[in-house]
Amino acid sequence: MSDACNDLSFDQSACFIAGPEITGTTLMCSLLDGHPNLATFPEETNYMRTILPRMGHLPLQKRLDYITQVSNARYLFSSTPSLDYHLDKNAVVENYKEFPHEEYRAAFEAVAKLPENSDRHLLVLMIETLLEVLGRSKEKITRWVEKTPDNSYCMRRIRKCFPDAKVIVMLRDPRGKFAGHLERKRKGDQNFSAFNPLRNWLQTAALIREEQGHAESVHVVRFESLLADPEPVMREVCDFLKIPFDPVVLIPTKSGELWSGNSAVMDKFTSISTVPVDRWKKIMTSREVSWVELHCRRDMKRHGYALQSSGTFALEWFRRFPEERWSAYFKARWFSLRELLTRRYSREAENHPK
Repeated sequence: MSDACNDLSFDQSACFIAGPEITGTTLMCSLLDGHPNLATFPEETNYMRTILPRMGHLPLQKRLDYITQVSNARYLFSSTPSLDYHLDKNAVVENYKEFPHEEYRAAFEAVAKLPENSDRHLLVLMIETLLEVLGRSKEKITRWVEKTPDNSYCMRRIRKCFPDAKVIVMLRDPRGKFAGHLERKRKGDQNFSAFNPLRNWLQTAALIREEQGHAESVHVVRFESLLADPEPVMREVCDFLKIPFDPVVLIPTKSGELWSGNSAVMDKFTSISTVPVDRWKKIMTSREVSWVELHCRRDMKRHGYALQSSGTFALEWFRRFPEERWSAYFKARWFSLRELLTRRYSREAENHPK
């Protein structure tokens, strides 16, 4: 990926935020949202993982329907969207209560159907149209920003479609991530897998190892460092994106408005707080900590996370966690064995397309 961002066309001025769920990807997106030289799309699109590879062969209208009615972008295209089970309906409505939903949808679909735009990415057209609806000039934009956690699985595709893209990868203590999934289960009664949170984390750790030689295009941000001392972290992010530092990047916003939105575990926040950093110590049992460290200890050491257990295989491994259904239990133990015996998930990053 090249570094000459000043000479890039708008279409190629990409910045993607990647990383597992509950690692601060939403926070990073909200902090970059207010910068005058960035065009940040406020919702996940899953464009690189789902829309582009799995729906590219479908008629245009089918793809537009998915974007405006199924993907998380639907929150911008409708004032009464269907909601994911873990979201606060009032919070979603509040986030976009003044947003011109119908105008945006009509403008986006009209632009997407123009013959001269047939070879342009729908993601770019979404962001370009959003700027127009909000009355912002794209001439002042250095980078547009899209956040989807699964972008970390799509580095090859990102490089193929957007050769000059920059990628911000979020990393968090895996115990904090695991605790976040426990909280989600306990607050929202969603399905819980004891291994999926670790699989995502191991894959991100593998990606970071593989991308060590690409500092000009891939920048890693530790969640804990961001919360503990946000200004130097965000100065580094601005330098990485080659934009001037602006204090606005220390305040979370959504579509330019001060955001009192939800974190991944459904807690409200209006500013950066250190509370989530050590929350896992109050939530997790020693058995849960040992489970995480058994699988992640190699990369935890590499990233400076202090271990609290021996990390040895024990009979506790066979016990089912209270939050696990039996079907999820058997899947988690099968995936766990694959990792422990072959390093199936930490050996290399899953990167599409192969």
